Amino acid sequence: MSCNTCFVLGAGFSAPAGIPPQKDLLRDIARSDDEKARRHIQDIFGLDHSVDALNEVSLEDVFTFLDKIISRNGSVGVFNLVTAYQAKGDLINYIVRKFNASLREMRGERKYEYFFNAIANRKIVDGETNTIVTFNWDTIPDFYITRAFKFLGKNNGVDYGCYDLDYDKWVRSKQTDRVPSILRAAKGYKTIKVLKPHGSINWAYQKDKEAILVKEQTGAFPEGLLFEDDDHTDHEHVLMTPTFTKDLSSQHIQSIWQNIHIDMEAAKRILFLAACSTLNNSIKNSRDFTLFEAAFGVFRVNFCGKPQKSLIFSAL
Repeated sequence: MSCNTCFVLGAGFSAPAGIPPQKDLLRDIARSDDEKARRHIQDIFGLDHSVDALNEVSLEDVFTFLDKIISRNGSVGVFNLVTAYQAKGDLINYIVRKFNASLREMRGERKYEYFFNAIANRKIVDGETNTIVTFNWDTIPDFYITRAFKFLGKNNGVDYGCYDLDYDKWVRSKQTDRVPSILRAAKGYKTIKVLKPHGSINWAYQKDKEAILVKEQTGAFPEGLLFEDDDHTDHEHVLMTPTFTKDLSSQHIQSIWQNIHIDMEAAKRILFLAACSTLNNSIKNSRDFTLFEAAFGVFRVNFCGKPQKSLIFSAL
């Protein structure tokens, strides 16, 4: 099936909503009241390491350190396979908690709602196929697409491009009425692909990784999945953390990348929406201007209006 427009969302797309940038997360952890996450950072860098010194360190350094221990079953200082795995889970849990707090106080809701409603209406009314590819962990696209399709009933809306089940129902009863994303189109449901190759804060692997378990975005605001202490042994977040040792072996992540390849190749237009401080001469002096805001102008002309020739709009 051909794809009319493929929207590629970078970090700048979520920034206006108040989602913390990755570069600030490490300092946030070091200053937080989350004793577990803070202790892990102290153990990695030393108890006397000041927060200001972390300016020269990236989150990628932290997760690369932990991933190397995990992948090699190694041991460095207080960290071994078990403690490194626990530290990684605790740090990801902190990130999810931080994102959840930001999403509860989300800014610019109407702009996001307008954006995703327009995409949903094109599918519901005209049957037009459009794809969203997001490298962000947040659930803003999932939430608004799910809400736009709510009146059509369960299993209409988001297609993650992988084999997924309902987390809450699966954990409670090992049963779910969620039709996996990869089967929805064939069963006649109306869906929009929301492809997340870096994972999502509302995704988890069950222990055998046969499926991705999804926390449905049916609440009052977008949210992620938080684990209690005893959940780490049975589940793990599906988040591609910044690291030099990325693991792409998951069949579900591979399925998502395959969908991205197919849909971007078939797309008539590709819109890249990311952070940008200057777009053209007319807005060079607008300090707080982001490509997210600019996208609405491009979106109205090239998407909501009459179809025009192929467009690649990039500010990455």
